[in-house]
Amino acid sequence: VIVEGNGDYIDKDGNLVRLRNQPSDITEIVVGVRGGGKEDVSVKVGETFQLRAYTTPSDSKDEIVWQSDDKSIARVDDKGILQAVGKGNTTITAYAPNGVNGKMIVRCK
Repeated sequence: VIVEGNGDYIDKDGNLVRLRNQPSDITEIVVGVRGGGKEDVSVKVGETFQLRAYTTPSDSKDEIVWQSDDKSIARVDDKGILQAVGKGNTTITAYAPNGVNGKMIVRCK
């Protein structure tokens, strides 16, 4: 997704991404597992867990928008809670209001 201007965007798979090209203090996002590392994860179908957006600066109050590239494999809600729903691999992306983003690969088995 390339963010230019304000509005909602449709990604390459037709998913709606609600982003605003707004001022933000976030300069970097790394997606990880809450209380754990920042590496890609493997999960079993049916499991849910909390993702975390590690931002720079770490005390930013900006809202993060979460998206799954393939919702038939894993879904993620607006709080970063991921649910593995099918087998395969997908990318989860966390977006800041200014378009800065971080990604994590999720492998569901």
